[in-house]
Amino acid sequence: CESSALIVRTRIPWFTLLGAALAVTLACLPHAVKWLEFDRERIPTGEIWRLCTAHFVHWNTEHAAWNVAGWLVPGSVLEYQSRAIFAFTVIGAVVAISAGLFVFDPLLVWFRGLSGVDAALTSAVLLVLLRRAWNLRLRWASVLVGAGLIGFATKLIIECATGKSMVVAASGEFAPVPLAHVLGAIAGVTISLAAMLKWRDQLRLCRSSEAR
Repeated sequence: CESSALIVRTRIPWFTLLGAALAVTLACLPHAVKWLEFDRERIPTGEIWRLCTAHFVHWNTEHAAWNVAGWLVPGSVLEYQSRAIFAFTVIGAVVAISAGLFVFDPLLVWFRGLSGVDAALTSAVLLVLLRRAWNLRLRWASVLVGAGLIGFATKLIIECATGKSMVVAASGEFAPVPLAHVLGAIAGVTISLAAMLKWRDQLRLCRSSEAR
């Protein structure tokens, strides 16, 4: 029952690696970025692909390096635990961040970067690991993962309060967008909680069928 529910382990996180490869490739094609970034003036004219592609292009090499690293670590762990949750988290984050920025930050003209999706993957994987540690009664693991969640939430609060990223410093090319991180984290929490509730219901059905 468990293998068909929440935890479906895979050996190699192919989608995570492909996403990282895409971001690295686009970082090497600076002339293509203008056609892929979030551009508030061009999206209403029909260039809606920018709502998706903006997350895989970056402002400079440092920005790309930090964001790809922030994608690879939580993405690999989450995809190893469940490829379905990984996929839904990425899709949900892309939709939530792009729509949220367009609606709630009307002064934002251009946006690039994976940091918001990274926040979604981080929050989702921490919740999944916390649930596993709790179910397995691994107290110290539960405490460590819980501390990680608190620390991540604190980081988001500080970034929103200061308007600055705690990882990548602002430069002449771009300024961090903390709202993207918050929207991503909300998407990650929502999707992982929904998956865990579904897993709980499936586990109950399995147990009831085994008891008959």
